[in-house]
Amino acid sequence: MKEYNRRYQNLKEHTEISPDLKIQLKNLLLYHVSKIQPELVHNCRNLSYDETFAQCLQWTSSKASKFTIHKQSDIICNFCQNFGHIDKVCRKKIKAKHNSSCLAQQLKPLSFKSNLDQTYQLDTAADCHISGNSKDFSTYSISSEPIGVAGGGQVISTGRGDLIFPTSDGKIDNLKGAICIPGEKAIILSTAQLEKQGYSIWWPPNYQDIKLIRPMVLYVLSSNVNQVDLSGNLRLINKIPPNSIQFIATGIQFLAIRDRKHKTSPFNRLALKDINLP
Repeated sequence: MKEYNRRYQNLKEHTEISPDLKIQLKNLLLYHVSKIQPELVHNCRNLSYDETFAQCLQWTSSKASKFTIHKQSDIICNFCQNFGHIDKVCRKKIKAKHNSSCLAQQLKPLSFKSNLDQTYQLDTAADCHISGNSKDFSTYSISSEPIGVAGGGQVISTGRGDLIFPTSDGKIDNLKGAICIPGEKAIILSTAQLEKQGYSIWWPPNYQDIKLIRPMVLYVLSSNVNQVDLSGNLRLINKIPPNSIQFIATGIQFLAIRDRKHKTSPFNRLALKDINLP
């Protein structure tokens, strides 16, 4: 119908449409319509050409709508794999995109300035952040529960809550999933908890002292470390073979480790193109 109307408008621009010509055009249109919708031809016999064309156009539009509705049940969404819609209008995709956008807005560099009187430890084996002082918590509830430690022993925690985390810009952030164990002198940051909160660990090129103090599980950041940035997704290596560390080089959002034979450790196959190895 659109093509027919286009040709009709083009004809009007180049010649005068007489009443007889309109009748011929109407009959030609009804001839083609009669093959697919005879009832429509009967209803349009006493109408003018313009009225006939309007009726045919309305019928074509309603037929196209029904066809679209009928065919929607055969459409499959490439995002959620459900039938009846495409991924452009998928509610699950829109919601996921919204959640991702909110998370991206929440993620920010979180760095702490080391305190000369305080040692921070990153522990890949700890399930919770740990402090020995309840004053290090922004929220704290008293609870007594046994906590397993390396070697098979147990200690008793006296409470849990959110750990105060001083940032380099002078503000205070809170790390969830922390427990208090009296007598613990260092503040232990659990990499598992950091991962749950969307952080990653990255050492700047000017770090001064990072050393392995417990094989396969623990890094210590001594008091003269300037800062540690936490952002994005956690990429800290969980297992390191004892007695195989020659040095630790820093890269963007991950640690690059090389053994004494100058080979990259098999458990860390990330690209090292941004790292200068001797």
